[in-house]
Amino acid sequence: MQNIDIVFSIDENYIKHCATVIVSILKNTNTKKKIRFHIITEFISERNRNKLLKLKKIKDFDLFIYNISKEKVSEFPMYRDWISIACYYRILIPDILPPDIKKCLYLDCDLICLKDIEELWNYDIDNYYLGAVKDIASEHYNKCLGFPKDHDYYNTGVMLLNLNKLREINFFDKCIKYCELHKDIVNAQDQDIINGVLCEQCLMLPLIWNICTSLYHNITKHFRNLDSSKKEEIYKNPGIVHFVNIYKPWVWYTKHPFKDAYWKYFALTPFKFEYFIHLVKKVLMFVVKFEKYQNGKKTKSLDFYLFNYNVLSYQKYNNIKEVKVFGIIKQKKTKRNQNK
Repeated sequence: MQNIDIVFSIDENYIKHCATVIVSILKNTNTKKKIRFHIITEFISERNRNKLLKLKKIKDFDLFIYNISKEKVSEFPMYRDWISIACYYRILIPDILPPDIKKCLYLDCDLICLKDIEELWNYDIDNYYLGAVKDIASEHYNKCLGFPKDHDYYNTGVMLLNLNKLREINFFDKCIKYCELHKDIVNAQDQDIINGVLCEQCLMLPLIWNICTSLYHNITKHFRNLDSSKKEEIYKNPGIVHFVNIYKPWVWYTKHPFKDAYWKYFALTPFKFEYFIHLVKKVLMFVVKFEKYQNGKKTKSLDFYLFNYNVLSYQKYNNIKEVKVFGIIKQKKTKRNQNK
């Protein structure tokens, strides 16, 4: 029986999100191949490992955990607060996975899979280092790295990796050398480095296999020439939805059309107790909600809602204070601070 090898690189803080990705894959995949999950991490407790194994009640799979020291990637730069150093573990995949594994699928853990993962797995990358989806902000990244404007810059949150070809070129060593030579322009961390090393031999995968949050915010801006049928597919039939940057579904203020889909899969993990906390918060936010804004030094506002009705609104701007209670507005002028 053939295998589908799927790799994650995480720290233990992301174990619950990793479990959510696994659930989304198991629930939407119908294959005779054996699914094997590989986790590269510095540490995962036995308790959390056992929680992941409980997911076998959905569908059988194999689980392999590789413990490494973060010192192996400590020389790589860290620029983004919301990304841990574990992002660089993926650069070690060709060296860490057993040599008999010739191909693997790498996935970030801030995404959900909504189609049969075998469809993605079946893309032929024999003549490429990897297969990936073009990043929606490729023009920006190309400018930062000195690439031509129309260069193909890939999002590395979803990658089909040809491990044989990567081993042949000593991929990890090439990444170190690229980082040393371009440390002044590398900004998107491992993604910039992987693109810099491998961009000339990559297979571009269809957009539906890595649909990033920004696309849902403004699809016209990022893909001006996209026809209506493609837009329909992105919204109604995506393959992988990727919650990139700080807009994660577990952040309360995130607005995303597939946020509830994420929580649906999360509720099927052994970490589901947190799902019920999320539901309680959601209900409480409907009943009682505060909104606070600070627009410059002299302007600020505070709003209090009860069942989405604005009960109290307070605003301060320049030398005016305005209070609105149940729609009744009262204004008061305050003395200006002469020292300002």
